[in-house]
Amino acid sequence: MSRETEVCIFIELRAGEGDVTRQELVADRLTVVAGDLVAWDRDEVVLRRPVSDVLSIGFAPEKNRYVASMRHKRGRASTRWTTADETRMTELDEAGESVEEIARLLERQAGAIRARLAKRRRTQTRHPDAIEVHDQIVGAD
Repeated sequence: MSRETEVCIFIELRAGEGDVTRQELVADRLTVVAGDLVAWDRDEVVLRRPVSDVLSIGFAPEKNRYVASMRHKRGRASTRWTTADETRMTELDEAGESVEEIARLLERQAGAIRARLAKRRRTQTRHPDAIEVHDQIVGAD
């Protein structure tokens, strides 16, 4: 198979008594063989686990592996911020929620929340009645 068909696969598996592990791998196909989930990359088996151990499977283009990994952890990582997102973040911040809690609720990375809050605070420190004055050149005849 060509490289264009490879995807980043995120698999949550039972690891033992109540334990869950997450695995991230690149593969070009998944099959079920004799009750096992088998992940293949260029005709080589990269994962083989009983189907009964598989809790969830997610897929993302391999070329965006980092973003895919972040979206798997935080559902909206690296997506555009909406006015509703900004409003909700502001409300949560003003209510005294921690950055980590805001990140969890908005499905964003804590670093993204810190950056947005810092940007918002910088724009709030400007005087509300401030007027930008630009030099004007008056043409002489």
